[in-house]
Amino acid sequence: MTRSRLLVLFAQAALFFLASSVRADAELDAEVVRAKRIVAEVSALTPGMISALDSKEATRIAATWERASVALSHAVAARTQASSGQDISATFGTFLESNGLQGLTQDEMLKRVKSIAARADPRELDAAISELEVRFPAYSAYQRRVRVRTVIEKLSPAMKTVEGLRTGGRPLNRLPDSALAGVRAAPGVRSAAYADGRFSVVFDERVAAGGTLDVEIVSLERGKSDWRCAVAPSVEKFAPAACRR
Repeated sequence: MTRSRLLVLFAQAALFFLASSVRADAELDAEVVRAKRIVAEVSALTPGMISALDSKEATRIAATWERASVALSHAVAARTQASSGQDISATFGTFLESNGLQGLTQDEMLKRVKSIAARADPRELDAAISELEVRFPAYSAYQRRVRVRTVIEKLSPAMKTVEGLRTGGRPLNRLPDSALAGVRAAPGVRSAAYADGRFSVVFDERVAAGGTLDVEIVSLERGKSDWRCAVAPSVEKFAPAACRR
């Protein structure tokens, strides 16, 4: 999770809390202790040690880091919500600094976590993330946005292929089935298809069960083209602004 995405998650999390200040502070203290533990553990890992991690240990560390980031952002948001008049967008970074937790958003640490996650068991890590989504509502919404954005990013190579067909005056009716392999394998995707300049993706319950994303090439003036994106109502709140009706 990048620094910018973590800050976005924190801002979203603040909307979910109407907790008392006593409860929020107690939760926050506990999350700080947990976060310091995992930051210290990851800080102590050298590249060689990371390379030697087995999938079970890598999964544990990556899942614990993700949980620490998510739970801490929610706990800080809960306290901020309970204390009126605070600027929630500025609070989180200040809080990390004052508690020696800058590592949660430092590039070097995030690169280490990415390397660790690459060695993790994908199914086990996905299961851990699913548990976090159940526990933390803002994290669930955040992950659904990430999944939609990931699908759009994975469509990009196939979209460029279609643009090349149009530029060369060739038919747009077919693409190799392999062109959508990455999209079909993306988390949250039930199916993906292409026909005549239009990509159609159907999501599963990890985004919005049965919700759709359609991306279609359209003609502009002077032989130029562009892409039009549209999503079903159930997907709108998770989609980029350009795809909303």
